Amino acid sequence: MRWGNSFKKLAILAAVVVFALYHWSRTILPLSSISINQFFDPVIDNLVHAPSLKDTYIIKAKQFGINDDHDFLRLYLSSCLLVPDSTKEELTLKHKNYVKYLFSSENTVDAYAPVRKGTKAWNDYKGKNGIVYIGGGKYSWISFLSIVQLRKTGSKTPVEVFIPSIEEYDQKFCEEILPQYNARCLVFKDPFLGKRRLQLTGYQYKMLALLMSSYENTMYVDSDVNPLHNPDFLFTSELYRKNGLLLWPDHWARTTSPDFYDIVGIDVREKKVRHSNKDLKKDPVPPLSEGTFQNSDFHDFENTIPNPTVEAGVLLVNKSTHVRTLQLALYYNVLGPDFYYPLLTQGGAGEGDKDTFNAAAHVLDEPYHLCAKQFRWIGYHNKDKDAFDAKGLGIHDPVGALADEENAKVLFIHCSYPKYFPGTVAPELAYSTGEHIRMYDNVNENVGYDVDLRLMENFAKYFCKNYKAAGVQSKYEETWAGTFLPYVKEEYTQFEATCEELFLPHLEWLRKETKYRNTNKHGSL
Repeated sequence: MRWGNSFKKLAILAAVVVFALYHWSRTILPLSSISINQFFDPVIDNLVHAPSLKDTYIIKAKQFGINDDHDFLRLYLSSCLLVPDSTKEELTLKHKNYVKYLFSSENTVDAYAPVRKGTKAWNDYKGKNGIVYIGGGKYSWISFLSIVQLRKTGSKTPVEVFIPSIEEYDQKFCEEILPQYNARCLVFKDPFLGKRRLQLTGYQYKMLALLMSSYENTMYVDSDVNPLHNPDFLFTSELYRKNGLLLWPDHWARTTSPDFYDIVGIDVREKKVRHSNKDLKKDPVPPLSEGTFQNSDFHDFENTIPNPTVEAGVLLVNKSTHVRTLQLALYYNVLGPDFYYPLLTQGGAGEGDKDTFNAAAHVLDEPYHLCAKQFRWIGYHNKDKDAFDAKGLGIHDPVGALADEENAKVLFIHCSYPKYFPGTVAPELAYSTGEHIRMYDNVNENVGYDVDLRLMENFAKYFCKNYKAAGVQSKYEETWAGTFLPYVKEEYTQFEATCEELFLPHLEWLRKETKYRNTNKHGSL
């Protein structure tokens, strides 16, 4: 009898294990054919042990837009960040060693992915297109909203949501909800980084998400970025095929330290090779031959990284052709907070990973394309301020921008001010008088539909239990994200009244007042 009971217990245990492994395999990172050690060991071998530069600012670089009448001269950029000689020497030596490794026979990786040519993993990876987000906690919520919007544009490209730790894994979200959107979770669980003295956070997760994504052609999208049109065409565009790396411009002028170029072994010659926007406003436009370090923007000279800086909320990269660029970007990001972020931005606007990708490609002389159309501020005229109020960043179609820069479509909106968390979006929807606000009013004509209505429809449907679609009461169990995201369930307890008093009335107002009746139709617009 005891043996019978034991056998039954073992059988039940085996069934549970099989069930768990089956479901786990649908969301855990796929088995790789090489270890990620091969990407991180060379970085660790070339870590810099000098004191951090993040607290050595003499002055933080001023923040000027690319269209402002200001030149960042070499002398000014050399006076922002104090880089001790010993630190500069170590940075130079370690960078030289790392780049030498990238081109040596020791660097045996075939792609910026843990796969090896000639294996099944390689066959599953090669030629595949996909999009990757970073989720976990509250970021799973806004990533989900972006994926919902992605599918409304008609996109069919598969999606992965990178979850940085097993503690942030939400089973129902990953195993039941995301598959309905041709998406899945990638859960990062590798003790290697902790054992080897690397604690990656924040911006550095992007490099892990790119590394572990299953696709050769990977589009990275920030969780607070929403596609406004179907971006699938970018994967097959000639522009991408030729360059292998597509990036988008930010608003800000470049403030990279001249020390950066010394460290990476680039000789910046006093030969001006392009005009600044300030130059182009002059009549006549001064000839390039008159440009000197004393009268011209430093980043208009030969061998510098051109203006403007990069808006890294979206990028598209071929992880095979640009494996070295991504390996070097990994190096810049691991060392970023202490060294390369200060060197690249000097405390100026948007310090972080934004310029590590084009910097890596520039240093290695590998191709990339920066969208020709400057990003646009998206917002509305605020009556209280009697001024324009920016609420998002418009990221343009890079293919269309080459054909017709003036009329290029806005392809993505970076919803930075606010992000679609209930506590941050609520104060932006109405004036103190109760009058409703259309936050993205100045982009609708370009896009062809009501962006506020589309994004609020997505938000309210999954956050508010009493959401109604076209006047029909929904069963909240079918749509309310609190059933599959603990973050939403917890936030709803605080914002239930806000749903009834603000979010849902605002949605009804947008529906009633919109000039774009096609807004909530699905499909490519």
